[in-house]
Amino acid sequence: VVILLAFGIWWRFAPSVSFFSHAPIALRGSGDVLTIAATGDSWIFKPFPTDKGDSRFEGVINSVQSASLGLTNLDETLLNPPSGQKSVATNPPHWPFGLKRVADDLKRAGFSVVSLANNHAFDYGEDGIKQTNDILNAGGLLHAGSGEDLGQAAAPVFIGTAPRRVAVLSVATSAAAESRATYANGEILGRPGVSSLKFTADITVDPATFATLKTLPAAADTPQSSDPNQLKVAGTVIKRGQKTVVNFTADEQDLT
Repeated sequence: VVILLAFGIWWRFAPSVSFFSHAPIALRGSGDVLTIAATGDSWIFKPFPTDKGDSRFEGVINSVQSASLGLTNLDETLLNPPSGQKSVATNPPHWPFGLKRVADDLKRAGFSVVSLANNHAFDYGEDGIKQTNDILNAGGLLHAGSGEDLGQAAAPVFIGTAPRRVAVLSVATSAAAESRATYANGEILGRPGVSSLKFTADITVDPATFATLKTLPAAADTPQSSDPNQLKVAGTVIKRGQKTVVNFTADEQDLT
């Protein structure tokens, strides 16, 4: 699964209208220097160590805490204890999840913002989306990428105040159809989920790669066109060319 996490950074030096739904979180440091410490997926199963026994872990934490802003992709659902106990009691398999401790550890480690637009945000459905957001709100962590509808999920979150302010956007390209949030329309409520960006891929490969792909079972089991320079593998059309080039085109509706 490929996850794309998109961050939009807005560096403003002018008075502005407030977009905050709650008290803004301040950027660390001062002056014109802005440092952002960003990590990949955070999938946390054990409490963060509180002692100084792991120098490598302490080095990571020091890097996050010394930056103006720390952000990470929270690649798991957070549940309150009753929901978590119920999940553990169900027959396996069940998706891993975190509790309030995860939010507390991330905050203590220096993270101010987490992204929620990913392929695990909807592991526990609409209720999991709501519980995760509620736990993060209670823990004082800003979050972007999921919400009660697409208006919430696609909205940026802002850190700091003018003239030092940053906006963070979060978008997933690996979201399943049922996890994609939709906009509210008049009296029709939107669907809870994640902010997603669909895309199409135009794939051209070199002759040697094309010949290798033709030997795959996925190609052999798929009806092919009469064009010898085209091959369909797992529903994807691949063209033969002089070199390998992959172009991605974002869905126009998702860009509006």
